[in-house]
Amino acid sequence: MVSNLHHGPNARPGDVLVYDSNRVQYRHPPERKTVAELRQAVNDLNACTTTAARKQVSQRTGVTGDSQVWKLYDLYGFDPSQDLTYDAMHVLALSMFKKYTELLKRDAERTSAGRDALVAGLAEVTRKKPKCLKGRWPKDPLSRLGYFKAEEYTNFILYCVPHILYEIGYEQGSVLYDLGRLVFEIARYFYIYSRSDSGWTEDMLSKCRMLLASWRIRHEEGVGASGSILDHVAGAGKLLDDVRRHGPSHVYWCYSFERLVSSYNKVKTNSRHMESTFTAHFVRTFFSACCNAIWADDDGHLPPQRIESCLEQNIVHTGDDSE
Repeated sequence: MVSNLHHGPNARPGDVLVYDSNRVQYRHPPERKTVAELRQAVNDLNACTTTAARKQVSQRTGVTGDSQVWKLYDLYGFDPSQDLTYDAMHVLALSMFKKYTELLKRDAERTSAGRDALVAGLAEVTRKKPKCLKGRWPKDPLSRLGYFKAEEYTNFILYCVPHILYEIGYEQGSVLYDLGRLVFEIARYFYIYSRSDSGWTEDMLSKCRMLLASWRIRHEEGVGASGSILDHVAGAGKLLDDVRRHGPSHVYWCYSFERLVSSYNKVKTNSRHMESTFTAHFVRTFFSACCNAIWADDDGHLPPQRIESCLEQNIVHTGDDSE
């Protein structure tokens, strides 16, 4: 957690705090706040009794409100700045990749030649689905380009952008060409290179950090100062800090969890509580599987004896997995 807010040139006491440009922030990183300073800022904000006082404290500290996470810090020493991770799906696919896709689509559709090149670039990839692609991929990408899911944005950046940049003929040095090369390399680092047997290396982390910083600066100077909090998280290399502390990002992102929830929602039941629905369904499934295995055995034992044996085997097997 860092503080980028400061008073602008020729500012007077009480003036609004402003942010430096991304290039200035990269050359002169702001002072990093400690968790104790952030906790004190939250306490000062909670102690305010008026809206004007809260606004003044918020401008001074950069903290806008309280969170339940701070209770974990008070109880167990949980550090939100070190022990939480950013979701790569929302930081990259649904923010960085989505913004570039919209920029490319909007620029290409201004002329008929650009629109034809966009269709041709998509056709080169979507005529036959690449074997390395897994997950969602639309049948008609051009009609659904503005309604992509996270994986579709990722696949578009990895497999369509190089063809489209070549078909349209963007010159090297143009905004869309530079941003396309940067976002393509970033996607390759996070979705291809880092998934090899060796995983992330120090050299990969260093190069990817420079790519993220370059994208952050080029996007602001080419498109405008319209960045969001997620843009700051991506450009500042927060995902790489998480990789260094907690391991590769694809280990804990929410793709698999969202698909699991989707499969759970398809379970038909009369129960109104989702948790009890899932529990009851899978308890029935496990019980039915055990009963079928028990009654199918013809070893001379009674069913209660087989039940005890089955439970013992499951308990031992679970213990071996947990070790």
